[in-house]
This record gives sequence, C-alpha cells and structure tokens, in this order.
Amino acid sequence: MHNNPEHPNDLTPLREITKVSFTNIFGWAHAILGFKWGLLVLAALLLTIYNFTAGAITSLIDIFMFGPVWISPFNTLHTILVVTPLSVGPIYIAAKIFRGERADFGDLFVGFRRWGSVVLIGLIIQVALLVAMIPFGIAGGILFVSGGGNIIIGLLVLLLFLVMLLGIMYVGVRIYFATLLCADPLGPQLSVTESISESWRITRTSALTLFGTAIVIGAIAGICLMFLILPGILYGLPLVYAAAGAVYVVLTHKHAIIPLSGYDECPYCEYDLRGTEETICPECGSTVIRNMPEPQAEPNDDHSRHDQAPPPDEPPIELQ
Repeated sequence: MHNNPEHPNDLTPLREITKVSFTNIFGWAHAILGFKWGLLVLAALLLTIYNFTAGAITSLIDIFMFGPVWISPFNTLHTILVVTPLSVGPIYIAAKIFRGERADFGDLFVGFRRWGSVVLIGLIIQVALLVAMIPFGIAGGILFVSGGGNIIIGLLVLLLFLVMLLGIMYVGVRIYFATLLCADPLGPQLSVTESISESWRITRTSALTLFGTAIVIGAIAGICLMFLILPGILYGLPLVYAAAGAVYVVLTHKHAIIPLSGYDECPYCEYDLRGTEETICPECGSTVIRNMPEPQAEPNDDHSRHDQAPPPDEPPIELQ
C-alpha cells in the first residue's frame, strides 16, 4: 500500500500506540475526550439536531407523497446522500486529535471531500447488508408459518434473528472504516473497492475485540440517548466518536497506511526487524519505513529565518 506523499512528518500521537484491546480502546477514547471534549460534544449536538430535523421533514414529505406506507424514498435518499458523508466527520475529528493534528469544526464535513466515492461506499454497504438479510428473512418466515404457535419453532425463529443481527453487526465492524479511509486527506486516496477491502483487512486480526467493544460502547451510547438525551450528547456519542477515531489511527499505523513512526516489525507480515536497519523485509520483501524523516522547516517560520545567512553589506550611497 502506498502512502500519501503529503503526509506530515511531525505527528505525535496523543497516547502510545499499543495492542488493540478493550481497556486500551477505552483509555485512548477518554484521552481524546480529555483533550478536546467540547469539540466532540458540539459535533454530537449539531448532528443530533440536524438528523432529527431533517429526518422529520423527509418523513413528512414521504407521508404526503406516498401515504403512511413503509416506502420512504425521500428519507432513504437523504440518508444516503447527506447522512453518510456527514457521519464521517466526528470520527475524523477524533482521529486528528489522537494522531496529533489540529482539529476544528470544519473537519466535520470531510466526508464531502470525496462525496461521490463516500456515498457509493455507503450505498454498497447498505445494499450488501440488505441482501444478506434476505435468506434469514425467508427462512424465518417459513419457520414461522409452518410452526404456527409451536414454542420450539418460535425459539428457532428468535435464534435465527439473533444470528442474523450478530452477523450484520460483525460485518458492520469489519467495514466500518471504509468511508473514512476513502475521505481522509492523509490516506492514500483509495478507490471505493479498495476502501472496503482495506477496512476488512486492517480489522482482521482484532475483529473479535472490536466487535465486543462496539457492542459495549454502542450499548452505553444507546442507553444514554434512550433515557436521557443530554447524557448521550455529552458523553455517549462523543465516546463512540473518540473510540472509533483512536482505533482508526492505531490500525492505519499498524498496517502502514498512515504511519506515525518507523517500524520495528514488518507491518505486513509482523517479522521482527529489531537489530537491523534494513528497509526491505527479509520475510515478505515489503518496503518498510524504519525511521520517519525529520520535519522540514517552513520557508517563513522562525527557524528558517534564523538559519539563513545575513545579507551582505552594501556600500553606502554617496550623495552628489
């Protein structure tokens, strides 16, 4: 995987990048909240207000146009075209905070930077999940009809529904970072299919940890939003953004997509490179960054001005 040549060389992660674990993810997330809690709360507040307002308006349009039926084309279209790219922003803000960049309110709209690709990724994911639900729906319907009031059949239908739900959640975790991989300016500017496949690849070794953590954090955010909307905005949603952003930074570093430092082990095959300065992995032949180059001073900053030699003295101008 080729990295973005515009990648800055002076990024310093907020916390040490270590193994992806349940406790580390919570620690990383709370470090982000402790550093820029207000910005993530603002993002959560604005997105909640916008999603509620826009959702209500598009639903009313659907009811007015098509009546009170399950078809909701305007609401679905709004979700795909606007909500999908907008949902990338808060996670990107958290990712920037964690990898040592300056984050601001404008980063909320990073999903619109490559709007067409981000929307297409969201559409592909939604269609794929819907298609995956069809066999479960058919099987469940057959069992329900044939079983009548049989308790065992009812339990089988419930079990089938739980399997389907867990399967969808697992796939969702594996492809969760596809839109951000596509939109991130520091990333290698991946195509639609590359973004999905890379998200699947980088989550492979930590899939079960991410799956369990997503359930716990999702439950915390859901409970906060369900019973008291204010705790959801002040803590639940910012926790989701911070955890996702931190995991994204760690995984993209560990898999050499957006490196933040040199590697002591090959990010492609995990071969131990300590004790050698070779940049070619002897195990898999990949090129590995061993030492990040020193940051270059900007032409107009104070250091470059001090390093420049003083101009030569000019002879005085004689007045005639």
